[in-house]
Amino acid sequence: MKIVYQVFSFCLVISICGCNNTTGSTNAVTSKSKPEPPEAFQNKIDIMDEVKSLTRRGYTSKDLVEALFEEIKEKNEKIKKLTHDHYELLETIETTIDSLNTYEKHSANYYNSADYKLSDISDTVLKSRLTLLFRNSQSIQKTRTGRLDKLKEELEKNKLRVTDSHNALKLLLTLHLMEKYQKSHLPSEQTFLEAAKKQKQILKRYDGIMPAFK
Repeated sequence: MKIVYQVFSFCLVISICGCNNTTGSTNAVTSKSKPEPPEAFQNKIDIMDEVKSLTRRGYTSKDLVEALFEEIKEKNEKIKKLTHDHYELLETIETTIDSLNTYEKHSANYYNSADYKLSDISDTVLKSRLTLLFRNSQSIQKTRTGRLDKLKEELEKNKLRVTDSHNALKLLLTLHLMEKYQKSHLPSEQTFLEAAKKQKQILKRYDGIMPAFK
C-alpha cells in the first residue's frame, strides 16, 4: 500500500505542476488555450534520429509510455533521482548475485574434479577415507554459504517487486499526461461538420453536372 500511496503522490505533483487551468468545453477549445502537447507527439526531430535514440535506451519509437515518462522524469528531480537509484540498485543486485554465483561455481567445479580423481583411486580403504573427507568439506561449505543463498533468494524476489513498482509508476504518471492531452487536444466537432457540409455540396454539384449514361 505504501508503494501505491507514493505513486499517487507523484501523480499529484505532476498534476499540480503541469496544470494550466484551461476552461471551456472540450469542443470549443481554442488554439490559445491549448497547452503544448507532449514532445513525444511533436515532430520536432528527425524520425530516424528518434528511432536510434529510443532504441539505444532499450525501447522503440512506438513505445509512448517510455517516451512520455522520459519527458516527465526530466521535469521532476524527485522522479529523476528515483529512476537513477532504481537502475543503480539493479546493477548492484546483479553484481552481488554474480559474485556469489561465481564463487559457488568454482567450488562446485573443484568438487566435481575431485570426484573424478577419487574414482581413479584403486585402494578402497584410502578411497573411502578421502571420499568421506570431501563429503564433509562439501557439507561445511554448504553451511558456510547457506545464509548468503537465502539473501540471494530474497534479493531476486524483491528485484521483481522493484521492477513492478517502477513500471507501475511509469504507467500511472504517463496515463495522467495522456489523459490531459486527450482532454485538451480533442479535434473540434465544428470542423467535421463544416467538412461534411462542403462534402455534400460538392456531391450535389457533381450530380448536377454529371452527363447521363447507361
